[in-house]
Amino acid sequence: MNTEEKLAKTNYIDFEFNDPGINQQFRFAIITTQIPKKLGSWFKKAQALAIKKLTVMINGNVRQTRYLMMISRTAKIMATDPDIQQKFVNFEQLGQYGITDDDLLLMLMKCRFQGKLDENRDWCNFNATDRLFLIMPNHTKEKPQQRVALEVMIDQHVLKLISRTFTEIEDDTVNVGYAVSEGCMKWQYRNRQQIFRLKSVDNQKNLINFFSIQESDYEQDKVSTLHKLLSLTQLQYWMCFKSGPIAHSCLTEMAVDKKNVTPLKRARIIDQLIHKTVTLMIDPESAAQREFAESFGRLWQRTPELATCQIKIITDSAMTTGLNIQILDDSQDSRYQKNTPHQVIQHLIYKNFVNEKVAGNALYLGNKVHLLEDAKIRTLLSQLLIKQDILSGKITFPNRDEMAAAAKFRYYMMADKAYYRLEIDDAGNLTSQKATKGQRGLSAEFESVIHEFDEENGRETLKFTKILAYEDKLYKLGETALRIIPNAEQINAMMRKARSHHSIHRWALLKVANELDDCNRELKQALITKIERINTETITIGSFQKILKTAPTLSWRPKLMATFNQRFFDNAHVWLHLPVKQQIYDDWWNGIYGIGLLMLGSDYYYYVGRNQIIKQDLTRATSLKQVVALDSMQPKADIQRIMPLLSTLMDSGYVRDGQYTVVPFPFKYIREIMELETHGTQVTKR
Repeated sequence: MNTEEKLAKTNYIDFEFNDPGINQQFRFAIITTQIPKKLGSWFKKAQALAIKKLTVMINGNVRQTRYLMMISRTAKIMATDPDIQQKFVNFEQLGQYGITDDDLLLMLMKCRFQGKLDENRDWCNFNATDRLFLIMPNHTKEKPQQRVALEVMIDQHVLKLISRTFTEIEDDTVNVGYAVSEGCMKWQYRNRQQIFRLKSVDNQKNLINFFSIQESDYEQDKVSTLHKLLSLTQLQYWMCFKSGPIAHSCLTEMAVDKKNVTPLKRARIIDQLIHKTVTLMIDPESAAQREFAESFGRLWQRTPELATCQIKIITDSAMTTGLNIQILDDSQDSRYQKNTPHQVIQHLIYKNFVNEKVAGNALYLGNKVHLLEDAKIRTLLSQLLIKQDILSGKITFPNRDEMAAAAKFRYYMMADKAYYRLEIDDAGNLTSQKATKGQRGLSAEFESVIHEFDEENGRETLKFTKILAYEDKLYKLGETALRIIPNAEQINAMMRKARSHHSIHRWALLKVANELDDCNRELKQALITKIERINTETITIGSFQKILKTAPTLSWRPKLMATFNQRFFDNAHVWLHLPVKQQIYDDWWNGIYGIGLLMLGSDYYYYVGRNQIIKQDLTRATSLKQVVALDSMQPKADIQRIMPLLSTLMDSGYVRDGQYTVVPFPFKYIREIMELETHGTQVTKR
């Protein structure tokens, strides 16, 4: 394991309040009522800057709604209302009501982002709302009946941004809902404006990118939003903080650097299928299935790597041993056949692989020519081969190093009130066992594992559902809400210097181009020629980029072009091409790529990032998985000892197509065993 330590940013927020500063700026009150409908107008009159709904109190048969309200220290205190009780408390007393530092930080964010300056230059928050929803306008340009927002949540200092979809309430008899106000969705009356409910249409989610390096999308991603939440809240309420709020940085230890693993997966599929026959099983009465199967077979035969592997089509009423792909209409198809030790079947719903408008019921690969170029086909075939491993009781799909690493552990998983155990020996022989709570005859280790899982069952959400046994120690692997974030401040600063509207001078471009070395004369001359043909003295960066795109050789990959970009920046202080993905800026992306280990507080986490350079967007964040060495006197040393082995089990790329796996790959075998047994194929020992 590479012991070089680097810093990676997370969404864990470091902050400490300044008690006198908060008490000097704000006043807090606990609001209680039995008539919650009166609170909206009452909060408005009370000049509430932020509110938080507290747990409902039940006194006998009386149900009381409670809120925490924050107002300015200079605001007038509302007159007594017989239906609404208010009890003022200072900052130090809030803990008695279950109010945490997380709640208070979110209250300040609500105040900042739901509020605005009024005509008297005083800060106000009309229609203060319990939940903070920040609107993402770019996501609903073509859907006027919808709004997409990020909900801001903070739990144990972890800041979470959750995509939410709102749909317009068209029923005129409904007079209250969420409406657009100050860049937020706020609860208010209709008053001749659109109102919405928190609900998507046809369960379609509007996902918001985690991070983008495209100028037009940067302000609409989660990382940019997180940065604004922290920086603007700190700027406006600096008196309230002794420190922060800032994103916490952790020291990381890299285990695996980024690498392209897709070719490895293709090679393994080819190696496993060589000289074998794969049978396509279809419904004899379905013309659509036959059309799909015949097109699948033709493409199979045209794929050079599969030339030695025969493909044939049979009706699913016939029995055939070996490797089979059964083509189905849908997941409820009554012709579904279960696997047996001699008949390995991967089920394929053909409608997921066609484009009826373009190719009818034939297999559709888009612009791809061969089967193994398509990620869905690679996944289909790898699933088939994993099933073959399970049903034969011998693992052959992983390579020798992965199998050797896999044999070092025993694997335990909890799901659906059952407990699973999987073990792989040095020869690749696979054994699995299923147990239920209270079952007799289990090993001491299995009983200890079940006890640990039972500790989890009392929680609202299951955090640890996987346990590894290594030698005589147990390690729990758990889900968390922690995420790695890139260095948005540095990247954004560079993005501002690469904006497409910046004007640059033709003579400045020509000067830098002429001063380049002659190591690639042909490319240098092509660049100079393009610049000389510009017929204006000034040009925008965007226009210059379009000119370069007309010459394929003038991409930014060659060393000469990268040097041209850097030297122009040194002279003009603007970038012709944003270079943040170059290796010299890797520190800005720590934890986004590769596999590694880090420590936050006294806890240990590993991350599994991307294995290839991003193009323009990070759709999803890199999650942190917690790893706990149970009953360990030296957890750091014990965890560091197994991390190289764990990384070997997560960087193969054959479970998730072309990507690292976020947990060791043998857990994929447990999930497949569960799926097989769900459909009636007995695999585990009871």
